[in-house]
Amino acid sequence: KNLSEIKGIGKTIEAVIYDFYENDKSDVLEELKNDIPEGIFDMLGLKGLGAKKIKVLLEKLGITSVGELEYACNENRLLNLKGFGEKSQKNILKSIELFKVREKNLHYPEALNFAKELLKVLNNNAEVIKIAYTGELRRKCEIVNKLEFVVVLKSLEGVFNSFEYKRFKKEIYDEIVDVLEFKIYNITVFLYVVTMKNFNKILFLTTGSKVFIKNFLPIKNFHKEGDFFRGKKMIFVPPECRENHTFKKINNLVNYNDIQGIFHVHSTYSDGVNTLEDIVKYLIEKGYRYLGISDHSKSAYYANGLKEDDIKRQHEEIDQLNEKYFPFKIFKGIESDILKNGDLDYNENILQLFDFIIASVHSSFNLSEKDMTERIINAVKNPYTTIIGHPTGRLLLYREPYKLNVDLFLEAVAEYGKFIEINSHPYRLDLNWENCIKAKEMGIKLFINPDAHNMNGFEHVKYGINVARKAGLSKNDIINSKNTNEVIKQLAMKNSAENI
Repeated sequence: KNLSEIKGIGKTIEAVIYDFYENDKSDVLEELKNDIPEGIFDMLGLKGLGAKKIKVLLEKLGITSVGELEYACNENRLLNLKGFGEKSQKNILKSIELFKVREKNLHYPEALNFAKELLKVLNNNAEVIKIAYTGELRRKCEIVNKLEFVVVLKSLEGVFNSFEYKRFKKEIYDEIVDVLEFKIYNITVFLYVVTMKNFNKILFLTTGSKVFIKNFLPIKNFHKEGDFFRGKKMIFVPPECRENHTFKKINNLVNYNDIQGIFHVHSTYSDGVNTLEDIVKYLIEKGYRYLGISDHSKSAYYANGLKEDDIKRQHEEIDQLNEKYFPFKIFKGIESDILKNGDLDYNENILQLFDFIIASVHSSFNLSEKDMTERIINAVKNPYTTIIGHPTGRLLLYREPYKLNVDLFLEAVAEYGKFIEINSHPYRLDLNWENCIKAKEMGIKLFINPDAHNMNGFEHVKYGINVARKAGLSKNDIINSKNTNEVIKQLAMKNSAENI
């Protein structure tokens, strides 16, 4: 009996089976694999996701990787998707967390949480005299691939009974007594064992970066890091600023408390989970003075983007809330998709209703550099565009930036007097700190935006602050560090008749 005579097996599948039988591989299967994005295979490893559900995610939301899936879950895009719901979305997020634990690299907030938990354990050990984290984590890098600590111990005995660790003398600095390496949930941890006398010196050296440290070698012991910088007749350089030579330009770095209002926020009008009024009350409680609401535009159908009638309803509610919660101010905005040709969603009659417009790319990521650059610059030129959102489209660890000539983009932003956001979502951090340096040099002002879809999302602002500080930005470089009246003036200038 031929295999093809069995129900469900045709000539093609029969050929594949014989191919495996004779050659332990199948050319047909390899060709099919080449047509499938690599990230799909990672998704197949997530508990609760089978091929049928992944097919729905691919076809309906264009999701091709675990990172894109997690981002979609955080934006509640699975809630109304056929075959999914709130429970399955939560379960998928749990599966993704387990998947990420197996990966070598961590986003900064995750690395920080692991480090804090480990510090709790070690600080409770009687053998530990002093300990602090160092390296990439202390510099608040976007991605951390190992956790590093400087530690002073009474003795090694009894400290790491619960860990299997390697002990060796690593050739880093002579003052390091021992280096201990072990893993927790597949995360590599290094402990640099030193004497109390050398603690601050080694903390400084291992904080890095190598480019930064190179400027100061050799280094003598010092009591506090501040003493070291004073000895060099320099202002103190915070750890997050020690990436390269930008420390020479540090002056009045922006701080978390400088931020007076929040832009780029999503409500239940699109894909957020909180009502507009609940967001307002929360921000007032936190001491903020204003909100720039920016739900998705209509082309973002997957995110319940606002149709024209929705905009009218939202603006009516904003007017009521502005009166009710005065002097707190709600600015009427939208996160408009940048369409493939560079146009914004909606016609001019609708666009002119907004106080500001964040223009963002959410689709057609695979354009050539020339086409993508033209597309985004067209959006920059649009007189209704106020802010360019997450301008390179990256998802850290999961999606590379799309092909964009950043220098030409920045030149256009400077020429047309627009703003750029530092999207503070820890998966984006876009514009990155290197390009923020360029933006500052060109006189471009920025917003630090959380891209919040729930109340926890407002905490993202602090990660954007890290980016801004790495770039040497002061609060004068950040629009939403200004008071309400100043922001009103800035937005009015960007949307004046002269620009239109």
